[in-house]
Amino acid sequence: MRPPQTRACPICAGNDGTIEVRPAVDPCTLTEDQLLRYWTGFHAQRVFFPYVRCAACGMLYTRTYLSDEDTASLYSAMEDNMAEAGSDNTAATQHGYVDLVSRCHPPRHDYLEIGPDTGVFAGDCMARGMVDGRLWFCEPNREVWDRLGALGGQRGSVELAPDLELLDRIPTASVGIAVAIHVMDHVVDPIDVLRRMRRVMVDGGVVLVVVHNERSLMRRALGGRWPPFRLQHPHLFSPTTLRRALETGGFGSCTIRRTWNAFDARFLLDTLLTVTVGRNGLAPQWLRAVRFKLPLGNIAGIGVAS
Repeated sequence: MRPPQTRACPICAGNDGTIEVRPAVDPCTLTEDQLLRYWTGFHAQRVFFPYVRCAACGMLYTRTYLSDEDTASLYSAMEDNMAEAGSDNTAATQHGYVDLVSRCHPPRHDYLEIGPDTGVFAGDCMARGMVDGRLWFCEPNREVWDRLGALGGQRGSVELAPDLELLDRIPTASVGIAVAIHVMDHVVDPIDVLRRMRRVMVDGGVVLVVVHNERSLMRRALGGRWPPFRLQHPHLFSPTTLRRALETGGFGSCTIRRTWNAFDARFLLDTLLTVTVGRNGLAPQWLRAVRFKLPLGNIAGIGVAS
């Protein structure tokens, strides 16, 4: 493992704060192979850098985070995000996110998504006639590029890139819908990313940002065992800090909504057993047929480019 990097608060650049959440294991003591084991999935033994509560704006963030090289290496070994909760569960959840955007009546222009996975959200927007132009996808997992490329069909071209340099290729004022689902709690500088997204959007364009809610009841109930406390998340948002980030990034008329996630009973039981006793795979397969929606601590921020 390379020496970690340090920073101030990613929202307000403040340096004052106190440690609020400590890990069970210091990641600096682990090898790269050991880090990879904790990088994906859920584990009873929590490995992350300490989370600090900013005294100025209330943001919960880690002052220390992995080097760019280690981060890139670990992400390259990940499966797509759909794999963790199951593709059917994730697809049903994302259809609900599309409903939130459609109610804002976004202008029909180009479409931008950072971290689209297999393109469920974009495909739903296309099917509803919400996009008229190019599809811009920033997706590091090249295994899904063929599926994303097929979404263009006869109605527009698809532009793909593995990193955020894609944002520099998009024409100014060309995007009507911009989406980042569980992305802003992964990037080190969310304000910079939001500002770059705003630059490429038309006035009246709609942005959707979905993140974990560190003020949720589940976080309070699980304490330091809350699954989003992990190396992948150098910071975690609350409704207040997500709104501030969107506004600082250049978006107005911001609303923050609690979201509902679709799950099957087997996934939920296995996850609970993993984070409490460190064992999974115990739940019977027939529980996959039991499906429902729960408010499991995620929030969606919707903003308008103005």
